Amino acid sequence: MNQLIITSGIALSFILFQLIFPYRSPKNLDFSKIEENKKKFNRLEKMAVLWIFLSLGFISFLVFILGTNLVDILFSNDYEYIMKPSSLFWFLPGLILGFGFLRVPMDFIYKLYLKNDYYLYKHFTNMKHGFDGEKIWRPLELIFSITGMVFFILGLNWFVRINSNQIEINELFNLRSKTYKIENIVSLAHSDIFLTQKGKSKSIDHYVIGMNDEYKWSSHVFGFFALKKDKELLGKKIKELSDKKGLAIKEVQH
Repeated sequence: MNQLIITSGIALSFILFQLIFPYRSPKNLDFSKIEENKKKFNRLEKMAVLWIFLSLGFISFLVFILGTNLVDILFSNDYEYIMKPSSLFWFLPGLILGFGFLRVPMDFIYKLYLKNDYYLYKHFTNMKHGFDGEKIWRPLELIFSITGMVFFILGLNWFVRINSNQIEINELFNLRSKTYKIENIVSLAHSDIFLTQKGKSKSIDHYVIGMNDEYKWSSHVFGFFALKKDKELLGKKIKELSDKKGLAIKEVQH
């Protein structure tokens, strides 16, 4: 049933693309040369799936390397970090930016191989599917590029750290940090169940730091990206904070 829904959705998308972005071939297009290269173009189109995955992987890896290195540079050793972006997090903006800049390596590969026939190949694929692929992809790649850069910038401002007698908290979706004195901490809690805003329970191991102004920081978002070593380090830092503050870590279900 699910496969039928997916297949129907793809077929409907192609029909809509043909209606909204119909392809019109230029009058001076050499159709004989397209027919001559038809087998090669069909083969290259099938290989595009492989090049897409390789390009996505390459761009994601570059963003991963950049993100992890910037964290080491920008996150000062003057602070004791309870939490900062895990290595795994950088694959999220990496994947999104991969789609945003996908056309760059794809164009390079196909232009390198096809040389002057590259424009014929683009016309061939557009004629075959009945819509202009570039007109569809341009706004999408812009959305992916902006979204990926936003997540990248947010990641560089995501932390919980201690400096002397202060704790500074900057949540993932907030560019402005909150700063409290250590004595403002009124509760420390641990739970392996997280309740969503809709009241649904999810199995997410996380910690909660409660402040005297009723603000509560939760590590549940961090839990989506944390590796085992990141979770162990977080637990260790919360335990140290517990000892320093003299507060027990309560086991709760929320």
